[in-house]
Amino acid sequence: MVKPGSRFAANLMRKLREVKKRAIFFWMVIIGNGVVYFIKPCLMSGRHLMEDYFIIYGNNSFSSFFYAS
Repeated sequence: MVKPGSRFAANLMRKLREVKKRAIFFWMVIIGNGVVYFIKPCLMSGRHLMEDYFIIYGNNSFSSFFYAS
């Protein structure tokens, strides 16, 4: 237990505020990355899935730069 009003309590609260700011920034970056991943197909004409750029192995019914049929 930390004694309220002590110098240790004040230092602890100061450090915890810094940690909280870092955690909020990190959370915003992670959530922002997910939002960009979700919104990007809507902004690209003719694209509906982010996974369109990846090769689907075992399926010869499509043409791709990476797959010569």
